[in-house]
Amino acid sequence: MKRWELGRTVARGLFCAALACASLGCEQSASQSDAEAALDPSLSQYVLSELPSDVPNRTYIDFGGKVALVGYAIEPTGVAAPGSHVKLTLYWQSLGKLGPGWGLFTHLVIPHRPHRLLDSAGPLRKSVPAAGGGEHQALGPSAWEVGKVYVDPLEFDIPPDVRVPELTIVAGVWRDALRVVKDGEPEDPKLALPGLRLPVLSGAVDDMQRAIVLHIETGIPAQAPPTVPSALAKAPTMKAAVKIQNGANGAR
Repeated sequence: MKRWELGRTVARGLFCAALACASLGCEQSASQSDAEAALDPSLSQYVLSELPSDVPNRTYIDFGGKVALVGYAIEPTGVAAPGSHVKLTLYWQSLGKLGPGWGLFTHLVIPHRPHRLLDSAGPLRKSVPAAGGGEHQALGPSAWEVGKVYVDPLEFDIPPDVRVPELTIVAGVWRDALRVVKDGEPEDPKLALPGLRLPVLSGAVDDMQRAIVLHIETGIPAQAPPTVPSALAKAPTMKAAVKIQNGANGAR
C-alpha cells in the first residue's frame, strides 16, 4: 500500500473510532482537571438537581444521547434592538458520561456576516489550564454528573449596525480536533482530523450540525425587494432599442 494511502486509511479509521467513542461513551474517565473543576465551590451554584419550575422556555434538544438542552431564558423577552445588551441563560442536562475534552459552543448567527462566537462566555465556559497542557472550559460537559442540570449564563451585545429583522442562536457540544503524529516525524497537517460535534438527535438543526435554539427579533423591518416602476419595466432596454433601430434600417 502506498504511503499516502496508508496515511489516509489510518486517519479515516481514527476518525471513525472517535465518532464511535463519542456515541457509545467509551471514554469513561474524565481528566484530573475536569474532576477538580466539578468540585470548584465557585461553580457549585450553577449545578442543580433538576430543572427549575420557573424556567420560561422549556426545550428538549438531544445531543448524541449524552447531553440535552432542556430550557432557556432570555432578556429582553421581546425585541432586542441593535446595540442592546442580551442576557441568555441555557439549561443543560447530562444524560451520559463523556470523556475528556468536550465543551459547549454557542454562536450568534447574523445573516450575510460571519457568526459571532460565544464559546468562552460565562462561568462554565471560561478557559482554565488543563492538567496535560493547554486549556479547557472550567466546567464543560466532560466534568458533568449524569442527571444533573447545569446553568449556563451568557451575555452579549447585538451589533449596533445590524440591519436584519432576525438573528439566530445556535448551540452544541464539541471536542477539539484530533491530530495524527508519526513517531520521529514532524506533525503532518494533512492528517489533522476535524473537530467532533455530538449529533443533534432531536430538535431543529442546521446544515453544520448546530441546534437551532431560538430566534431574536431586532425590530428592523424586513426590506422588500426593490420594485421597478411599471413604465420603466415596459420600456425596452438600450440593447433592445438598438436592435429595433437596426432592424428598421435593414441592418443585420
